[in-house]
Amino acid sequence: MPSLALRAALVQFVLALTWIVYVLHLPALLDQAGIDRRWFVWILLADQITFVLADWAAGAWADRLAAAWSRFGRLFLAAAVGSSLLMLSLPWLAATGSGVLLLLVTFAWTLTSSALRAPLFTLLGRMGADARTASRLAGAALAGAGFASAVGPWMATALRGGDPRIALGIGAMALIAAAWIAASAQPSAASAQPSAASAQPSAASAQPSAAAIAPGARPHADGTGQAAWLPAGLLVVLLGFGVQVHTILHSEALYRAAGTTTPMLWMPAFWLGFALLCVLADALPKPRDPAAVLPWAAAAGTLALLLARQAPALPVLAALQCAAGAAWGLFMQALFARATHMAQAAPARAGAGSATGVLFSAMAVAAAARLAVVAGGWQSSAALSWAPVGTWACAALLLVLLPAARRLPGPHTAIARP
Repeated sequence: MPSLALRAALVQFVLALTWIVYVLHLPALLDQAGIDRRWFVWILLADQITFVLADWAAGAWADRLAAAWSRFGRLFLAAAVGSSLLMLSLPWLAATGSGVLLLLVTFAWTLTSSALRAPLFTLLGRMGADARTASRLAGAALAGAGFASAVGPWMATALRGGDPRIALGIGAMALIAAAWIAASAQPSAASAQPSAASAQPSAASAQPSAAAIAPGARPHADGTGQAAWLPAGLLVVLLGFGVQVHTILHSEALYRAAGTTTPMLWMPAFWLGFALLCVLADALPKPRDPAAVLPWAAAAGTLALLLARQAPALPVLAALQCAAGAAWGLFMQALFARATHMAQAAPARAGAGSATGVLFSAMAVAAAARLAVVAGGWQSSAALSWAPVGTWACAALLLVLLPAARRLPGPHTAIARP
């Protein structure tokens, strides 16, 4: 199991780093292609909108292929190779001076990258033998992305001004290697074979089982489909927007106000808290229903973000940043653990892709909203300074006052014909 967890963390770590390298070098690529840099933010915004749609579709695609393990693994690896080759070609296309071609390939790269996000959690769910294993693997994957975000500021400082062909080339090769390592894993014996109970469904469940083996069968909206995860997705949009604004637009100013002249040294604190919580989540006491932690996570994050605004000293601010990141990690780990476990639901073993597709789409919506704020020139507005605290407080209130907001679909699969 440790090796599986490391594979999951590695793929998400490398995938997140490739995005950081892309964003870092995109302005230089635009210059070479003859595109004005004022389009930089708008291109990133278009990328996130593409992620919104592609992650949603990739999740549904993963569920439809979940039963065909060997084919699924090959397609996952093919998507990684395609994504890497497209990313590798960006500097060479920019050098041709064709802005249209550069943008088209960037769009294609974004689409193929989505095939490595939500579908990965379907792979992880099939590898696990039980809910605890699925939770551990989901936490490892999230931790990998968190560690990448933590080293992002340092990487940006180290690579700024470097040759994009070298950075993107290394990233492309690393992504292929990481995807091959993940795709070469095999599902656990418990996950690969249905149990005796599920092999002989009762009369009440006979119809769903028949539909499950029909071509084109898909998860039903009231069981594992994407519609059932929309409330959770809306919460992720709300909290994710607060995280985006806090970590990208506000954190540097908070650290400078706390007395440091080198805020980049402290910027990883939030994401280190996130990653460490995802790694250690299984060691923490949990209620029977993981969704029960959601209100507590939102409330703890709200308090940490509020106190960070008035931190009396740099160490206190760093500790509060770490606590806010841990709250975000607790929230996301609970959602992704439940979603990943759905890949083990008999008879179709579907649902993890649909669920995580919604969650990744929601995170892309949050990122797009933050980029829209920047594109509109509103990042310095007084109202936005309270956005992190406000969005987290709203989410906490929704979770406390509306029980339906914290009710997650279970790992049972309900199947219907299209």
